[in-house]
Amino acid sequence: MNPISIITRRRSERAQRKIGDKYRLMIENSPDVLYTLNTEGVFMFVSPAWTVLLGHPVAQVIGKSFEQFIHPDDIGKVQAYLKRTLETGRQQTNIEFRVRHAAGTWHWYRSNGYPIKDESGTVVGYGGIASDITELKPAEDGRREAEERARLVYENMRDTAWLMDMSLKTTWISPSVVRTRGFDLNELQGSSLDKHMTPASAARLAKLTATHLSPGNLADKTKDVVIEAEFEFYRKDGSTFLGDTVATLIRDKEDAPMGFLCIVRDVTERKRAEEALSASEARYRQLVENAREAILVAQDGIIKFVNQMAMEMSGYPEAELLSRPFPEFIHPDDREMVVDSYQKLIGGDATQPRYAFRLLTRAGDITWVEIGGVLIDWEGRPATLNFLTDITYRRKGEEVIQASLREKEVLLREIHHRVKNNMQVISSLFNLQAGKILNRECREMIREGQTRIRAMSLVHEKLYQSHDLSKIDLAVYIRSLALHLFHIYSIDSTRVVLETCLSEIFLDINS
Repeated sequence: MNPISIITRRRSERAQRKIGDKYRLMIENSPDVLYTLNTEGVFMFVSPAWTVLLGHPVAQVIGKSFEQFIHPDDIGKVQAYLKRTLETGRQQTNIEFRVRHAAGTWHWYRSNGYPIKDESGTVVGYGGIASDITELKPAEDGRREAEERARLVYENMRDTAWLMDMSLKTTWISPSVVRTRGFDLNELQGSSLDKHMTPASAARLAKLTATHLSPGNLADKTKDVVIEAEFEFYRKDGSTFLGDTVATLIRDKEDAPMGFLCIVRDVTERKRAEEALSASEARYRQLVENAREAILVAQDGIIKFVNQMAMEMSGYPEAELLSRPFPEFIHPDDREMVVDSYQKLIGGDATQPRYAFRLLTRAGDITWVEIGGVLIDWEGRPATLNFLTDITYRRKGEEVIQASLREKEVLLREIHHRVKNNMQVISSLFNLQAGKILNRECREMIREGQTRIRAMSLVHEKLYQSHDLSKIDLAVYIRSLALHLFHIYSIDSTRVVLETCLSEIFLDINS
């Protein structure tokens, strides 16, 4: 053999040994586990890091199936991973599984693998590098869960989220825009925000951006620049909706303005409901403020609300009515009655009837009012809603009528009394005349006339003695008349006894 060839070969062998030594040093000192498997999944080689990290001597691992060291729940996915690598002949990345430590605990590993091929290119095994990620796993799982939650939020949110550059052109938009507006994501990419608004809303946006994006605001790194407003947006079908919009300025790591995060919420239905509620409240307010009754709410003995009529009726301004206990506005003689009724109503007795009392006005006058109330909930606590009607004129009219009736009653009693007295005089004259008449028939005629006069006189006597001048008790009248006849005809009461069996019957004076 040529000496030069021998020298060259030896130099090549020494060089290969040096390269081999370098690889051996790297493998033996690698912090990660290097390993090879045959096509059956049996370990053909593991680096010393296996013993350092997992406690198993290398000799106890070589020749054994990987399944003896993998967590039962992870064996299936590792088998599928190996099968895919061997069948495709391509490198695979990032599979995570648990490996049993010699102490019995489980450690998480992440592995990248590649197929091992012979000189003919046939896959004869599998090689891999596995890193211990036990300590990193909780943080990585947390990060992945956070990313998954974020994905679920932005994919399922009803609001539309936009990322825009400083010229308000869209750089990213959430998928919700498909549901809420009918646009495809690609249709909006790169479009300007104002192009999606009605002209009036676009003009208002221009004014707001000119105000908020002033050089001073942009230069002030401590200032939060936020644009909040309601704009009218177009849908793809040409219809519009009202969007409650919040656009927040985003800054980069150097605090330089880089764009906006914009959130748009469809508030069309809410706005309609608010407008309907506002219109309803306006109608009720108009009814309350224009009511001809005083309306007030009382809680804890204090007036909490009054309408315009309550102020007009009392003469007090609203501030003064709402700052004092309501009994102060009531006549002293009526306060106990009103407070007692209020307390019963607050206590749940809903049967309180309407009643009248005297109200003291600011001018010092007395106003008669009639009140009716119901129990309500006022700001989460019980209160009374009260309706007061001014009955002063009615009360005065009733007093005039009562006075007139009393006068007429006195007059009627006097008339009946005088008629009765006059008839008594006539009866006495008849009695005197009867004493001078000797003729029996004439005397009987005088007595009959006297009896009739007495009967009429008795009617007037009973009327002026009665509480009711329009009718008399017939039973009492007949008894009195019968006793008078006994007296006229000198009937001996020891021989003739008067017995009556009469029901209580009242006859008016026309009967």
